[in-house]
Amino acid sequence: TYTFYCFILCAVVILIDNIYLNRINYDYFYTFFFLIMFPFIFVNGALTGMFFEQTVVWYNNSEILGIRLFTIPIEDIIYSYQLLLVNLIVLKILDDRFKHSSISKIWSVYLLIEKTKPHILNEALFIIRIGIIKIKT
Repeated sequence: TYTFYCFILCAVVILIDNIYLNRINYDYFYTFFFLIMFPFIFVNGALTGMFFEQTVVWYNNSEILGIRLFTIPIEDIIYSYQLLLVNLIVLKILDDRFKHSSISKIWSVYLLIEKTKPHILNEALFIIRIGIIKIKT
C-alpha cells in the first residue's frame, strides 16, 4: 500500500500542477531536486543500513517494489520528489499572495537557484543563513 499511495499521490500532484496551477519550472526543479538528493542519499542510506550492519528503518519487501538505490527503496525517492514538489508549490502560491513577507525571503533561495546556476550553491547557503537570521530577529 505504501508503494501505491506514494506513486498515485506523486502523479496527482504533478497533474494538478501541470493542468491547473502551472507554478513550477521543472527544468529548475530537477536541478534543485538533484542537489537535494546528495544529503538525502546520505541520511536515508544511513537509516536503511548503507553504512552500518543494523538498520534503523526496515521495509517489508512484500510491501515495496524491491527496487533500491543502494539500500534506499525507490518509493522513498518518489516520496521525497513529491514532498519537495508540494512544498515548492505551496511556497510559490504563498509568495504570490504575500510578496513582502518572511515567506518571500525563504522562497528567494529557491528563486536564486532557479535564476542562476547551481555552481553558486555556497552563495545560496549564505543567503539562507542571512534569511533565517533576519526572520528570527
